[in-house]
Amino acid sequence: MNLKKKWFLKVFFVPALLVIMSSCIALRSDVEIATETLRAEHNARFRALAEKAKSEIEMINQRLDEIEKTLQIDKKAQENRIKLSFSTLDELKGTIREINNRIDNVDITAQKGGAVQGQIKKLEAEIAQLKEENMRFRENMLLQLDELRPVENLTITPNGVVKLPDDQARSYKQLVEITREGSDPVIARRGWQIYSQKFPESRRCDVTYWIGETYYLEKSYSRAIDYFGRIESDFPGCQKQEASYLRTAFSLFYLGQVEVASKVLDAMTALYPKPNFGAQMKQLRKMIREGSSDKKKPETKDGKKQ
Repeated sequence: MNLKKKWFLKVFFVPALLVIMSSCIALRSDVEIATETLRAEHNARFRALAEKAKSEIEMINQRLDEIEKTLQIDKKAQENRIKLSFSTLDELKGTIREINNRIDNVDITAQKGGAVQGQIKKLEAEIAQLKEENMRFRENMLLQLDELRPVENLTITPNGVVKLPDDQARSYKQLVEITREGSDPVIARRGWQIYSQKFPESRRCDVTYWIGETYYLEKSYSRAIDYFGRIESDFPGCQKQEASYLRTAFSLFYLGQVEVASKVLDAMTALYPKPNFGAQMKQLRKMIREGSSDKKKPETKDGKKQ
């Protein structure tokens, strides 16, 4: 019986054990291969993400370098401008000191001589001229430095430069105020031109209207009509359209084109059954009836709608 058991174990169990061991070895090999494959895929994805992140970081750093370089250029330009001004001022001071030293070195006892006296007078004239140039240079330098400083409110420098605050709404409000005052249409127009450069995408239709208004206040009616006409062609639906029609009608009247001005009023009546400028329209109709094209500027409606 024992022999049969031993024979059974040898015949069946040992091969089965060998098969199981072979399967385990194969399974382990497959697991290792799968693990290596996953690890390789993971590493490849990680490297791809790392390269992408590196590329994006390089692009961001490059953009930041460009921005920093631009800021440094602007800053350097202003610094060079100021340094150049002070350098020139120092040169003038040095020249004055040199001339003063030359005068001090002249023998006082020989000052009564004609030749020396003439040289002294010439040097004194040169000193006076240099002092005057120095004073003018300092004033000009201070004006230039003042123009570089930001402002809180609309400012007009002694050079006639209009400086606007960085706040867009405040700039617009203050420009409207000085335009309505009508005391200096040229300065007001200059301010609107600077506004359009400082805030190029802001209130473009309104800027066009107010520039036309400055020409209207100057009685440059043809130029005014040109700007008022741009509102209809370039900015359809602009809130300044009705006011621009009214200003166009008045401008035509003052240019002697009474019939055309009347037609513009008729068109406004059809377009705006409830006009915002009824009083001004009645005033112009009365002027047309009376034929009073005496170039007298009409009263304006001082309100937000105009």
